[in-house]
Amino acid sequence: MKSKKVLFFISCSVWLYSCTDLKELPPTAGPMLVITPSQNYGNFPLTVSFSIEAIPSRGSIKNLIIDYGDGTRESIKDKLKDNKVTLTKTYERLGVFYVKLYGMDDSGAAETQETIITNDAPKIEKFSAYKDPDFVEPTSNFVPGDTVYVKAVCSDMNGISYVLFIWGDGEYTQAENCEASHRYLLGGDYNITIIVYDSNRFAPYPLSASQTIEVSVFEGAGSSENVSPLIFFDYDYVRGGVILGNSVFGVVPLDIGIFLGVADVDSDVQRIFVDWGDGEAEPVLLERALEQSGRRYIFRLSHQYKKEGEFFITAIAYDKSGKIGTKKFGPISAFAQSPAMYVEMTDANGNPVNEKTFPSPTTLKIRVVSFDVVGNYDIYIYSDHIQGISNFKEKFVEKLSQDEHISVKEFSYTLTSPGRYVIQIYAIPSGFISDLSSCIYCADGSQYLNFGLYSNCSVNSSMSLCDLGAGKLKNAQIKNERVFSFSIQ
Repeated sequence: MKSKKVLFFISCSVWLYSCTDLKELPPTAGPMLVITPSQNYGNFPLTVSFSIEAIPSRGSIKNLIIDYGDGTRESIKDKLKDNKVTLTKTYERLGVFYVKLYGMDDSGAAETQETIITNDAPKIEKFSAYKDPDFVEPTSNFVPGDTVYVKAVCSDMNGISYVLFIWGDGEYTQAENCEASHRYLLGGDYNITIIVYDSNRFAPYPLSASQTIEVSVFEGAGSSENVSPLIFFDYDYVRGGVILGNSVFGVVPLDIGIFLGVADVDSDVQRIFVDWGDGEAEPVLLERALEQSGRRYIFRLSHQYKKEGEFFITAIAYDKSGKIGTKKFGPISAFAQSPAMYVEMTDANGNPVNEKTFPSPTTLKIRVVSFDVVGNYDIYIYSDHIQGISNFKEKFVEKLSQDEHISVKEFSYTLTSPGRYVIQIYAIPSGFISDLSSCIYCADGSQYLNFGLYSNCSVNSSMSLCDLGAGKLKNAQIKNERVFSFSIQ
């Protein structure tokens, strides 16, 4: 009997783990958790791979849960293999997401690890260097004294804060957009880097994206004294439209006349071409010059725009030394029917809003330029807020005065309610709506907006302009419209 008791004592001493309930043991440190994302931020939508390791302090992992930060979570204990697992998650919503990994082992001790994912980073495309400020033809070869112009197509869901250009010769430039220029005085190969910084105020760290291109500046490859031809534009006339600064707004067929000036201070002009931007281009013969003084030429040219669209006029001039001068002018906005209506809708930083997402609050800026040929028009703004309650109500903007054909209107609104907005801007013939106190727009499926009082009013069956089922304009003789959509989060 005595030997049996000793054997039992030895067995419990050796196999204490199996003889004692772990819950009765004193608490200890929780499991060691490691969560490593493949990237912490990137372009929208963002796919991230999470490498996870969970090592228990005692026994085995009892619970392991990952919270992705977007309202979804997953139990991944059964996915562990040798205490490791790799998960893939796609974030299809813009935002900053706090990802948490919760783990507990058999001792009851728990641990938490966290990482942050930001589903937004600037995009940089078509980053190139040019010899001309109008970015006509990219190149990577220059001579000392040349000005190098660089440009990229940049975009970001939350807007761009600023852009940094590092020229590779110890100089840098900070800009508001993705265009800049720099003059290299010495030969050599230079790496030009563009860094675009996101304006996301909610990100826990600065968001940025970068690209690098290489340019070569060759000693003795040409004369740095020779300059490109200079080009000047001015409008002569417009028929069927109106001139507003460098822009033209009108209705097709839209006839325009321009004065084109070309000058070169150190070489003879050899060839000139004009691209009208609508698929038509033509050479400009030097003998057609309206006036010539030394190496300066002035031409009078005309063109008819026969289709709807937004066009830019580009002139290209070559001198006998091989230098190229370019100039882009416009836009020329031609519309299929009257009134011609040009609309710019941007955020407070001047970024286009269409199909983008912005934080709340966001200030919206609207610029409406309208021109009519045969009659005057009223301009209306209609806002459809899909989620929540909007503080941007349907609103009558203003009608054009009867004695003018051009109108430029600018408005600012601040939006705070989250959701998706669809904003439509209509042009309706003046006089079609004779009484501004009438209920014209559907504020919802059963009410109208009273423009005289800027408030909702009751249903009136005689108001034929409203479609009660859709809350949109009906039979309103819309002659022109523009549609923008974006989201507030």
